Amino acid sequence: MRKDLINDARIAVGVFVDMRRARAEGKDVRLKMVRCCPCIKSGPAFYDTSEGCMFAHRDRALHNAVWEVFKTLSYEDKRVLCFSPENGRFLARVQLWERELEPALPPKLYHKAMGAILHQYVRIKLAHVRGRCRMPLRDIKIYPCFWETPPSPGKMDEKRQYLKDHGTFQSDIVLDEDGYLIDGFTSYLLARERGIIDVPVRYGKRQVIQAYHRPGGKLYTWELPEGLTGQVSAGDEVVVHTQRGVRCVTVAAVRRYVPRSSAGRMQMVIKRKGGPA
Repeated sequence: MRKDLINDARIAVGVFVDMRRARAEGKDVRLKMVRCCPCIKSGPAFYDTSEGCMFAHRDRALHNAVWEVFKTLSYEDKRVLCFSPENGRFLARVQLWERELEPALPPKLYHKAMGAILHQYVRIKLAHVRGRCRMPLRDIKIYPCFWETPPSPGKMDEKRQYLKDHGTFQSDIVLDEDGYLIDGFTSYLLARERGIIDVPVRYGKRQVIQAYHRPGGKLYTWELPEGLTGQVSAGDEVVVHTQRGVRCVTVAAVRRYVPRSSAGRMQMVIKRKGGPA
């Protein structure tokens, strides 16, 4: 300890002498605090790519085989793969993987890998078309009724198996304009279960109709399927399921569906009368 203090004092005296000499020579001398921060330079990693994240959920042999090929790629190719393919770049990316994987893998493993990659690109392309984005899981709001009626263990096991087999959620997480979840609660629960910080979501809306069998009659409620959302208006006739079978009813009103109670799931409208089945 004493030795260290003496060394520090010598260094301080030496610095002071150097400053005096520099000032005597007319130089501008200033003291600044400097901190040395370690910097680690790492190249693009396999899990920085959408393919790497996807193969992480595939069987280990396939994952390891593609990973080994990734290690042999040039820095430029690795960097390109770190960004999700944009429109117009999918074909070039497929060709890159074909060029690198085909000579390196057995035929069966090669076709399995390319099938998985193509499936991933289709998902990304659909995300572009449907206007999906990613958001922190903690920012998703949940209506109380979802907690009141959790999915059955059997349904959750089915969703877990799909995630394991395909590397993606079976159901989209769909939010309304206020950021509340309106569909995909099982995917939300799986993301929480696995500690996933941010998840892919898309925005949509759910609508219900109030309709009657005859003018002046009692109003009943059905939910519109996603394909008919925004396509049905008051006065339209729609085909629905009832306790007495399939019937045609007239729409009295269309409104936004807000799942505020734990009531059972409503029947879906089958189609608009005159529209495709």
